[in-house]
Amino acid sequence: MAQARQGRKFDLGNGVSVEMLLDDDGNLLGLGGAWAAGVALRSAAVPLAPYLKSDRGFLFTHFRLGRTEALGGGGHALHTVATGIPTLEAAYEDEYNTPQVLVGEADAETAAEVVWLLRPETLRLHETAYAGFSYAWQFSSPSEKLYRVLAKGTWELGGRAEGNTILSLGQVTPAVYTARRETHFTSACLKRLDRFGDPLGMSYQLTPRLGIHQCFDFIGHASGTLLGYWPERADVRSFVQKNPGEDVIFVVDATHFELAGAVETPRKCILFAPAEAEGMPEHVMRNRWKDAHDFCGESARRLFGVKRSRPLPEGVFAAADGPAMRLLDDGRLEMRVHGRWVPSQEYLPALADADFAEFAARGIRRAPPAYVSETDPSERGLVRKLDRGLHGDLNVGSVCCVHRYVPSAMWGGMAAWQYYYRRAREHGLEAGIWVGPHLSQNAPIVKAHPDWMACAPTTMPASGGYPDPMTCMNWGTGVRQWVFDDLRRWKEEGGLDYIWFDSLGNLGMFPVDFVHRMQGSTFALAEFFADLQTIGIATIEVEGSSPFGTAAYHLFDPNRGRLADVQGIVGQNTLDWYAGNEDMLCDQQPRLGLHRDRGEEEVRQMFFRFLANRAVPQLGRHSVAFGPRPEWFRAYLDTYFVVEDDLVRRHLLPGRRGVRWSGGGADILFAFEGFPFDVGGVAVERIAGGAPHTVVHAGVLQAEPWTVYRMH
Repeated sequence: MAQARQGRKFDLGNGVSVEMLLDDDGNLLGLGGAWAAGVALRSAAVPLAPYLKSDRGFLFTHFRLGRTEALGGGGHALHTVATGIPTLEAAYEDEYNTPQVLVGEADAETAAEVVWLLRPETLRLHETAYAGFSYAWQFSSPSEKLYRVLAKGTWELGGRAEGNTILSLGQVTPAVYTARRETHFTSACLKRLDRFGDPLGMSYQLTPRLGIHQCFDFIGHASGTLLGYWPERADVRSFVQKNPGEDVIFVVDATHFELAGAVETPRKCILFAPAEAEGMPEHVMRNRWKDAHDFCGESARRLFGVKRSRPLPEGVFAAADGPAMRLLDDGRLEMRVHGRWVPSQEYLPALADADFAEFAARGIRRAPPAYVSETDPSERGLVRKLDRGLHGDLNVGSVCCVHRYVPSAMWGGMAAWQYYYRRAREHGLEAGIWVGPHLSQNAPIVKAHPDWMACAPTTMPASGGYPDPMTCMNWGTGVRQWVFDDLRRWKEEGGLDYIWFDSLGNLGMFPVDFVHRMQGSTFALAEFFADLQTIGIATIEVEGSSPFGTAAYHLFDPNRGRLADVQGIVGQNTLDWYAGNEDMLCDQQPRLGLHRDRGEEEVRQMFFRFLANRAVPQLGRHSVAFGPRPEWFRAYLDTYFVVEDDLVRRHLLPGRRGVRWSGGGADILFAFEGFPFDVGGVAVERIAGGAPHTVVHAGVLQAEPWTVYRMH
């Protein structure tokens, strides 16, 4: 292989420059160094370059540089001829998960045109000015087609990983990681945390940026902050990784699109803002992260017409004392509600009568999502195999295997839902249902429209790591309108305030339909959410982390702060990542499972810090009907709703003393400890239990611990 030589440098203005590396034969190896404001944005040890493999298995890795073209606005286009080598293995597999091998008498290398696009970029987020560049690729071939571009690069301020802090709000990602050479980090979902680097320990790796993974990159360092994001529509799946013993931070992005012979990837912006005069203290770094979070989330929503969903405190139906259900000999199903057995058809009304008043008394505003659509259990649960003979299969999936989004007769049909919904509204509660991106293969609509299914490389229905009765759907087909019509009818006939959309990333945005030109569902799902909001289903809760909905996934608490000791049993998403980092769970409503050893005082303080960051969690035992009901739980929620509309732009205070919010009709202060706070000549109110109390001051507020103040 030819040796790399001195790179070619490009000045992009605003103090930004990049270096493109070439070997001695004139092949472009990739992006080497990059600098902004005199700071190195990355190490040149791992050139940033695309990995291009066609559906027929041709791999393009050599890029012979030709002409360089100046673009308007100070950018550059680097024209290359890429050589494609046949690898024999195509993108498709046979029905037994073995890659198909393509052979032909004329198999030979092929060529494609690949243009590397570099453009200067700037962005101002409030008082922080970012400058940097964007990169993208154009691919064109008369014979080969692509459905994704995989880009491997690294980003580390100062040119090395040591001392860089990754801040990330992702469903399965540690919220805060500061790199050290000997430690490791990954955003991938492992089966257990101690199985890093084990190929048999991987659940999923490249996670959707709009469904599981944070939709932007953010790194903080003593020199400043780095922001990476996509300003255009982009279906990107990524993972971020720091290997032990190495000094680089990998960011691998797979950009997906429909199979085509001519494509241009959406540009990714890499921006840098220098540190302030006092350096980069923790609160400044996290405030910059929050501004980036708000900007990138709103930008993504605007691209698809989606509105921000409102996090609200959600209840938990009381656990049954003993078995939750029983099947009688005559085939009737009964459910236990507070020690009383009721027919399944009366389950919804019984829950409403038993728990809704208690939810309201706790300050809860949203009933849990109901799982009452037509599913395999409701439509096929009583079918017996032997009634149909020895041959043929009888597959009955779980409640996730949906037939149709209508209230099932097993759960009392629409009449039971109407009662449930009416009682919820009488108690000031929103009511909603569970919805998923998948259907049952037994569903009549799937049998009528098998072309609506998303098919895996095997050309068989895609179902991820789940059993065969379930199939993921291609939301670019008629299934989107079909589900929308069902939910619109449900809302019109029975009422529907919100949906909880399960498995958004792993079963909604992951699948690529290999039968329909490798179509993905990301854009169609985003547009589906926008459609629901136009008919009054205003809130989208998601099992995932997405700008399109408020995250309502479960955060378990099995370790109680002992992560280092329990790597073999820890859940992939754990409350320990956010205990002490409550500011990183902003704008969400996670379903927290509290360890029984977490004391009431610890839980109270944690809850206050969550609310201070506009996170409204389901608080384990305290959100359960007839669970513990300390006075502070209702008081904190009432206080939060008094100031909620004024929580616009967040400012963490130094030393983790509290949080100040600005940009609304008044400034809001959540104080975590006692300290003097300059307020000037404005009026100040202490909000306690939802009631305002005037505070007399002489320009300096003596803030009290665990107290909320309104200043206007």
